[in-house]
Amino acid sequence: MSNNTDTSTIYDIKITGGTIVDGSGKPGYRGDVAIKDGKVVALGQAPGTAATTIDATDRMITPGFVDIHTHYDAQVLWDRMLTISPWHGVTTVVLGNCGFGVAPTRPEHRDLIIGTLEKVEGMSPAALNAGLGADWPFETFPQYLDAIEKAGTAINVGVLIGHTPTRLYVMGEAATEREATADEIEQMRKIVAEAMAAGAIGFATSKSATHVGLKGRPVPSRVASYEEVRTLVSTLKGGKGMMQATAGKELWFDEYEKLAEENDITISWTAMLAGMVSPDAHIKQQERTAELIAKGRNIVPQVTPRPLCFEFQFKEPFPFESLSVFKPVAAADAEGKKKYYADPEFRRLVKENWRVCAPRSAPPGKAPSSPCAAVRSTRSARSAKSRGNWASKPSTSASTWRSPPTWRRASGCRWPTPTKPWWRICSRIATPCSAFPTPAPMPASCATPVCPPICSAAGCATRKPSRSRKPSAC
Repeated sequence: MSNNTDTSTIYDIKITGGTIVDGSGKPGYRGDVAIKDGKVVALGQAPGTAATTIDATDRMITPGFVDIHTHYDAQVLWDRMLTISPWHGVTTVVLGNCGFGVAPTRPEHRDLIIGTLEKVEGMSPAALNAGLGADWPFETFPQYLDAIEKAGTAINVGVLIGHTPTRLYVMGEAATEREATADEIEQMRKIVAEAMAAGAIGFATSKSATHVGLKGRPVPSRVASYEEVRTLVSTLKGGKGMMQATAGKELWFDEYEKLAEENDITISWTAMLAGMVSPDAHIKQQERTAELIAKGRNIVPQVTPRPLCFEFQFKEPFPFESLSVFKPVAAADAEGKKKYYADPEFRRLVKENWRVCAPRSAPPGKAPSSPCAAVRSTRSARSAKSRGNWASKPSTSASTWRSPPTWRRASGCRWPTPTKPWWRICSRIATPCSAFPTPAPMPASCATPVCPPICSAAGCATRKPSRSRKPSAC
């Protein structure tokens, strides 16, 4: 990439007059961006003409955003646009977060996986079943990556191998009830190693007390011992991948430091949130993070640009299921839930538990006072929402992933990302590359017939998009 001074240069696309924020950390600056043959060839000054010129005045020009925390694990197989992420400038998404996912999965465990995604992530079982079909096109993790590649996606996709489906694959329903034996841990280690060799970008797990699965049981990863987690993370040693972790008991800063030191890996943990434990908890977490980084440990928090919301329904009282008094409610059917809610003694216990727990909510990794689990906030509200070896260590925070990484991806468009890790690029798609859909007509300057390496300028979407996750024809 260079500042081109040849005024006769003909570009394919030229974006003019915008504020360039290039991801390097330096302040934004006014300038132009020129694209030729799918690559950015001029940045800042771009003399010459172009087949298509886009006026970006009063807008920002940036590399595509990397959404490091998504749960498109099933949707990716029926919605190649990965709606709605591209509408907001995202050109790379990471799947498999919190240790959830759909692979590996034996046919007899499919209902368990779908039920877990419904319970914890608020996904519609009807949409999942309609999208995945009666006969899933994969069982193992490598087969899952092949299925994504065959279906094709409009943006880059990286996938973490999840602890929960891996545990279910080896242990069945016992995965939600007990620790694994040494033999079962070894089987899981081989599955994770196989996934890494096939193109997974890392391993993800969760110990969060809020991750309550079917019938009020903890999701499988929460039952795992620290030694099990340690063994599975060891497959990442030597720069093969990163770890994503959702904090909880026996998985917090001390454990992160040990795992990062033993394996020389990046750990991206979920999530640093203000006010969830105490008014200054996030400040203390920032201070501890700074200490670890100063020691050479690449342990970084994930953060959200919007409030964390939970949707409460009496049918699925998810935000309250970490209260011990709600455990029997979670396991009850609809009629059983009604009986509990109508019981004066139950209602008294809920009030008592809430008064005791809410002010003393334990931080991740610390056991809360009995009889609490880990109530996080009185304002909770829940939203419905590749192959080859790595050449260098990846990083996973939005502030350090400077450009969409070039690992295995199922993508119809190639973005100019020649640096950082290198994996095999998978770019075959089922249909030709097309402009990202928007919920309303775009301005003419945004509706380009190609997928440029620079995201659509802000303001292209004029209506709030639907949060539907139903299978899409696109």
